[in-house]
Amino acid sequence: MLRVLRNNSITGPIPKGISKLSIRHILALSNNDLVGRIPTEMGQLKRMVNSLETPSTSSYIPDGFFPRFLGNLTHLIVNWKKSFVSLPAGANLDIYVLLDLSGNHLSGKIPTSIGDLKSIKLFNLPHNNLSGNIPSSFANLEHVETLDLSHNKLSGSIPESLAKLHQLAVLDVSNNQLKGRLPVGGQMYTMNILSYYANNSGLCGIQIQQPCPGDQQPGEAIKEEEKQQEFSWIGPGIGFPVGFVFTVLIVYMSGYLSPLTPHRHIIRRT
Repeated sequence: MLRVLRNNSITGPIPKGISKLSIRHILALSNNDLVGRIPTEMGQLKRMVNSLETPSTSSYIPDGFFPRFLGNLTHLIVNWKKSFVSLPAGANLDIYVLLDLSGNHLSGKIPTSIGDLKSIKLFNLPHNNLSGNIPSSFANLEHVETLDLSHNKLSGSIPESLAKLHQLAVLDVSNNQLKGRLPVGGQMYTMNILSYYANNSGLCGIQIQQPCPGDQQPGEAIKEEEKQQEFSWIGPGIGFPVGFVFTVLIVYMSGYLSPLTPHRHIIRRT
């Protein structure tokens, strides 16, 4: 079941009863006037939780439907999944599970229950007023490929657990208030597009070539190593002559090297 309600000037909060909808693939509520918090119940959306495990014939686009629907899908999917535009009529949509809440006035924290939507492939939340931390439960979105949280008021650090998302291809957290070290490991090593982290003055890490506090610059590390090597040569060079002089001085003072006193010949008179 596809629910595409974007660009409809829908107002008010997202109803808690949304969890009762049997939405299999796409819930698109972008570019409306939705306000308030994202309901915790959204993490209980039926079939979005397990749609990848329960495929059925209802996931196929009927012949003749795809061309008419492409106009809406272009904004929702094609920008992120370029290959989708080439899919023929009758292609399987089961792998494209999308939740798009972008371009609204949603506020408050992102509910941790969103992490229960394990089948979701694309999750878009940009251009809202969301605040608080990025939930560590996002690490449970094991099939997510695109996670767009840009243009909000999110703070804190990016959870280290996101390194577990082995299918993640796009992580856009630009234009927030995030800080701290970017996670490393897994797919996070490939997340090195600077624009996806732009306008977060507190972020640092190898992906954006910004050292974190306490990190050594590569040049500084080399200089420090050269200094240590130089000292390892200079140290013995200075120590040996100083030690030799000091040893000679001690021996001299102990009398071993004192000038020999000439022996006086005593003439005994008989």
